[in-house]
Amino acid sequence: MTQQRKIRFIEPRGRHARPLNAWIKRWPLLGGITLATILDEQGFDVLIYNENISGSVDTDSTSYDDLKSADVICMTIMTPTAARGYEIAAKLREDGFTGKIAFGGVHATMCPKEALEHGDIVCRGEGENIIEALARGEVADGIHEPPMVEDLDSLPTPNHYLIYRFEEDLLAKCSRKELYELPAMASRGCPYGCVYCSVTRMFGRK
Repeated sequence: MTQQRKIRFIEPRGRHARPLNAWIKRWPLLGGITLATILDEQGFDVLIYNENISGSVDTDSTSYDDLKSADVICMTIMTPTAARGYEIAAKLREDGFTGKIAFGGVHATMCPKEALEHGDIVCRGEGENIIEALARGEVADGIHEPPMVEDLDSLPTPNHYLIYRFEEDLLAKCSRKELYELPAMASRGCPYGCVYCSVTRMFGRK
């Protein structure tokens, strides 16, 4: 039997005292969770480390040892979390990590050459149409821009239980965990294209 490929996702924490932190600490971003769910349904060994929920990955020896033994580490970065993502990648390399490090997300999409300086692979835009090939080790190093998802209904329901300590460190904060509100994706893109917003550049105007 072929050994499962071990894929780990990291949602780096935001910079200290940033307003964004209050939001992403309560409602995990859906990008990495959706990609992890796709791989989980295909039989890969998948786990998500969200530093906003369970703390720094490099101060928890169990988490860090697990990361160092992964085949691929995928990090979703926004501008407030990019520096932390690069810091994690550098520390993993210093400590002997030999797998692939892939960056995606809004910041990696807008600054792909910068992100590539800190990892092996950068995905610009949506990652659903490349994630399985990436997990299998079939994607070459460099910057990639896979085709966009045509039918959002084809995507699986995000499995939040793939997040490390999701129940203990997030749901436990609610007196009735079945009432904890979680984000849902209703659409992508926007028809307007406001100059200050990255949504249309990331997802288009549909």
